[in-house]
Parts: sequence; structure tokens; C-alpha cells
Amino acid sequence: MAVPEVFSPDLIVTSEDGTNLGFVVELKATDELGGTERQFKEYMLLMRCPLGLIATPRTISLYQNEYTPSDEDSIRLIGRYPAPPSFASARTERALYDAVRGWLERLPAEPDFGSESAELRAAVRYYIAPSLMEGVLRAAGPRY
Repeated sequence: MAVPEVFSPDLIVTSEDGTNLGFVVELKATDELGGTERQFKEYMLLMRCPLGLIATPRTISLYQNEYTPSDEDSIRLIGRYPAPPSFASARTERALYDAVRGWLERLPAEPDFGSESAELRAAVRYYIAPSLMEGVLRAAGPRY
């Protein structure tokens, strides 16, 4: 009997002491998400995580947990945005991991949030940057 794969995000943002989860990030080296979105939403629900991001070489999908009584509808897609150019050049999962982590690490220090689209800059300003400024970006587990 095959053991089902357990979902684990690639990056997390936690409080300084690591006790509160504020933000999760999943990386996909291809634009085909398959069952990733469902697993990602289930993880956000289970962990009571307020914000999540799925990054591919071409897109960033941002999700918010609205903590509604209906688990199915609790995780809302805020928007899908064109990814920064550095993501597109990532040809492997490791390269994408490095590109996304670097982008997230730079965001709090960049007042204009880089050269992304106006829609992504607004989402970064409202959702992502506050979480990054209040927390610590960490690998969610052993990586490369």
C-alpha cells in the first residue's frame, strides 16, 4: 500500500519565536498546479494560516483565509499576478526557490516593491509586506 504524500509548503513566515504562522509559500517549477491548490488550501485551513502564496515561474497566486464557518469557502483567491522576471528564468525547483526567497527577502527594504505590475505591487503593499515586516521568513523544512 502506497503512503500518501503529506503536503508541506516551501517557505513560511512566522513570529520571531516561531509560535505563530503568518504566511505560507508553495513553489511549483511548472505552471500546472494539478492538486496543489486544493492541498495548499487544506493546509492553510488546518494550520489556521491567514495568508498564502503559490509561485510558479509565470504567476503568483495569493490566498487569504477568511475564517468562515464553511471550510470549503474559507480560503479565498485574492488574485493571480504576473511573476517578477527573475522567476521566469528559474529552470529548476532550486532556482525558483532561490528566486522567490530572494524576492521575499528584498520586499520590506524596497519602498516601491520592485518592478512588478501595479496590481502585484498593491497586493504586496497590502498583504505580503506587513506579514514579512512583522515576522521571520524561514524554510518550512529541509531543502536543497
